[in-house]
Amino acid sequence: MRTGFLKVTMVSSILLASMSFTVFSVDRFSVSSLSIIGDLTENQYADAKDVVFSVSEIGSKPQEILSALSDLPWVGQVSFTKKWSEGGELEIFPRDVIAYWNEDAFISSDGSVLKTSLFQAGKLPYFYGPAGSEKKVIDFYLKVGGILRKRDYQIKELKLSNIGSWSVVTTNGVSISLGREKLRARLERFLEVRERLWERGDYQKINYVDARYPSGVAVKFEDDQSQESLSNLVQKENVL
Repeated sequence: MRTGFLKVTMVSSILLASMSFTVFSVDRFSVSSLSIIGDLTENQYADAKDVVFSVSEIGSKPQEILSALSDLPWVGQVSFTKKWSEGGELEIFPRDVIAYWNEDAFISSDGSVLKTSLFQAGKLPYFYGPAGSEKKVIDFYLKVGGILRKRDYQIKELKLSNIGSWSVVTTNGVSISLGREKLRARLERFLEVRERLWERGDYQKINYVDARYPSGVAVKFEDDQSQESLSNLVQKENVL
């Protein structure tokens, strides 16, 4: 039984509604009361509190608690500040995740793969790639994303295959095969074709683009109900 545990309370911050404050006390601890603060989800807060209680059971000092919290996969940074004679404050900053990674993880801005469910991720893009390609995929995303945004396209899915071939799916449902070389030129060719289609009054919604041809691209429109294989797209569809 944890005899030193006194209470757990939670209040809202006036300035930051998303910041949760929790105060608790434990025995054999170098400070008698701690506050955990940060822009945390309920699950992140619970995970951090469990770590603090677990480590403090053996009489650890704040620095040891900081080390234990830093080992959590979702924690980016944590700091301790002594606030009063027997109390202290732990501030926790979650890692900044930028995408889902291969269906079973997240990827952070520095390329770290984080296999944890303790993120409130929201609408993030999906990245796919072989192990070790994380930073390569991020760099590609930053470059390609910037080009697409200028034409009102956003990346929903980015994939690097095991043979080094790139493909993109945009948030408005356009799938683009870019292949392994001349990637920027191929992407800009698609965007040029899109502009030409609009200029001539063709407002059909593009469903699929194969930009791997030496010149031009193959375009499949959404209202085309045919199920032609990829090898037959150039024969069935519009090549510009």
